Amino acid sequence: MLFFRSLITVGPVFLACLVSQGEAVTSIDPEAARKAEEEAEERRLAEIRSHGTMITPQTFAEWKARFEAEMALSKTKLTGEGGEKKDKGLTGKQFFRQLEANNEQEVEEDLESDLESDEDDEYFPGGEDKEDEEEEEDDDDDFLDDYLANKGK
Repeated sequence: MLFFRSLITVGPVFLACLVSQGEAVTSIDPEAARKAEEEAEERRLAEIRSHGTMITPQTFAEWKARFEAEMALSKTKLTGEGGEKKDKGLTGKQFFRQLEANNEQEVEEDLESDLESDEDDEYFPGGEDKEDEEEEEDDDDDFLDDYLANKGK
């Protein structure tokens, strides 16, 4: 009863304050709610990332087999078919000088062949190289499959 008397004495100002607070609580902005959900999801994902992937003997064995196969494949690429090491390659300066010399030779050969031939042959650069690259990729895949098959034995 005392509570109701205090409401009557406080009056409309107090009631207006309560109503405005109630409206603020009940009217939730959908954009703010979506942002809050996204932030909560991001915090959850960050927590998961901080722990990393759980390592079990089975996942480690799978990773190790893949890693050894990749290393064997890269080793055969470096050493070649016969097992002897290939040269490391050209330096940047040597590479560009060689490219420049090859381009000059190709231009001279093209000019000579154009002058000698009466036919208009179309030139498609790199047409044969695509086949070579596909065969090389197939060889790499076959090697990897054979290595994994023999590894399990």
